[in-house]
This record gives sequence, C-alpha cells and structure tokens, in this order.
Amino acid sequence: MKVEQVIAPRRLLLTIGSATLLCACGRAATRASRAPAPLAPAGEPSDSTGPDGPGTQSPSAEATTASPTPSPTPTPTPTPTPSAAGTLPPADTAGAAGQADTMVHAGPKTVALTFDDGPNPIDTPRILDILHKYGVTATFFMIGMNVRRYPDTVRDVVAAGHRVGNHSWSHPDLGTLSKAGVRRELERTSDLIADTCGQHPVLFRAPGGHFTRNSYAVCAELGLRSVCWDVDPEDWSNPGAGTVVQRVVSDIRTGSIVLNHDGALTDGLITAPGSDGDRSQTVDALRVYLPQLIDAGYRFTLPDGS
Repeated sequence: MKVEQVIAPRRLLLTIGSATLLCACGRAATRASRAPAPLAPAGEPSDSTGPDGPGTQSPSAEATTASPTPSPTPTPTPTPTPSAAGTLPPADTAGAAGQADTMVHAGPKTVALTFDDGPNPIDTPRILDILHKYGVTATFFMIGMNVRRYPDTVRDVVAAGHRVGNHSWSHPDLGTLSKAGVRRELERTSDLIADTCGQHPVLFRAPGGHFTRNSYAVCAELGLRSVCWDVDPEDWSNPGAGTVVQRVVSDIRTGSIVLNHDGALTDGLITAPGSDGDRSQTVDALRVYLPQLIDAGYRFTLPDGS
C-alpha cells in the first residue's frame, strides 16, 4: 500500500474530530450565554455599565435603585471617664431632667476655682495659704468619708471664707446606684458637713463629673445645685506641676470653672507629705498659675454666684 493511501484516511478522521470538538465548544458557549444571571434586588439591573466600566452602575441607576436596608447595629454606650483638659461636658444620662453648670456667668474674665476629693490635712492648708495670699475665694467639694476623718480641716476651710460643696460620701460611680442609693450618698454627706462646720452645702459635684438622672432628681429634692467644670488639668494624675500650669493657663477663658484636687480617698489616714493622696503638684502649680491669672486680669467668683 502506498503512503498517500494511509495518510488520506487519517487526515479525514482528524478533520471530523476537530469539527466535532468545535461543535461541542460552541454548544457549551451557547449554554453559558443563555444561563440566567444572578437575580438582582427588585428594581436593580442585573448588569449595567457606568462611568467606571462594566459591572458598575451609572449615577442615575444608583439614584433609582432600592437596595435592601441592613438591620441597624446597636451602638454600645461608653463608660464615662474623666477627659482631657477643657473637653469634658457634664457626663449626663441621656434624657436626664437636669443639667450641671460648666461655666459661671459673672462678667468678663471672671472664673471659679474648685478643689475636689478633700479635705486633706497636709495639702488643703497649703492651698488655703496661697488663696489667702492673693485674696481668692474657692469652692471645696468634699468627700463625706474625708470630712469624718479630718473635721478640723473642714472647719479651717470655712473659717477662711471658702465654700464647701458635696462630693458624695464614698466617691462611687453614681450610674451604678439606685435613686435611693444616690440619696444616701448625698444626704449623709450634707448632714455631716453641716454638723461639722455649720455650713450646709448648696452645691454638688458628681464623682468624675458623671451626673445621672437619679443624681439630678435627688439634687432637686435636697436643694443642691449640680456643678461640673470646663477646665481639667488632670492634676490628680500627677503629670508635673509645670504641665498643670500650662493646661490651666492655656484652657481658661471667661466663665471657666477650673477643676483641681486637694485630696483623695485613701485606705488610711494622710499623715505626712508624699503619702497616698499627695497633692503637692497641685499646690506647686497653684502657686504659679494663680498670680499669672491675676496679672492677666482674671477675677474669681463661686459657682453659686456669691
């Protein structure tokens, strides 16, 4: 048999096979092109071309498309904490029927100095000496437990002409207490202050500035006015006297209520400088920034307007 006779049939078979394969591929491509596209939401085109190329919608299509509305995700409520200098509004429970004062309104360049968490038998008298030197009156928001520990210091504050405010009995987070629990904290403190120095508090500051609906309601019942602040140098964290000075001087403005700390709630008695509850940085800072403020034309008042 000649070679040409063998090759010819083989060429015929290859030709038939190739034609069969092409037909199969064509049928597969046809099936793919006819397959239904994934269903789009009602009213939304399944495939459109926008300015960014295939697969994107034009602005007009987007404007008329009704996309499914996702289920809202609950927003967690943050735990209130003391914030940086000059940024803390009253930490109020939403919808609370009340408001804490963060400013005083007694004329241009008039401000108020306040001191929390005392009294302190070491540092409170040093603060009183500085205030006396410059003829400035301040408000001391006292913790009931410290009033019981240091009654003589409470009387010294009042004798020097300063105002004593209520800062709760044990410095709790008022948000964790029932209304009855809040009332016990405030009423017990006010009664002890009155018994100790003869001055019944008319001002209240919540621990950490965390006022709540219950605290506002109790204050209204007890005749207490809620007072917060708008300048917080965070002296309680002992950042250095120079830092405290810089924060106060840079943040203060007409009407500011300045937060300082002359004490702390400690496990034991404060008996010597440098012990728990040491507020020497606050004392050193006050000695520097108070004359600076006076030289800048600031005057001083009390949050109750007296």
